[in-house]
Amino acid sequence: RDSSTSRGLGDVYKRQERQWVVVSGRSAKYLWILARRPRLSTQVLVRILDQVEKQGFDTDKLHFVDQR
Repeated sequence: RDSSTSRGLGDVYKRQERQWVVVSGRSAKYLWILARRPRLSTQVLVRILDQVEKQGFDTDKLHFVDQR
């Protein structure tokens, strides 16, 4: 099950199984998507991006780092 919280320091959106979490700063300027595995499935990433866009984040400005 997914859950959302109000924006502030801490989680914006997280997966109950703790496989990934989205963390933001106090404004929509800073956002991190953290995952236990190097890659998220496209379906999960699309769902995350949709949710954070609804909360005011500009996902076009995100930088994705290749993880190994």
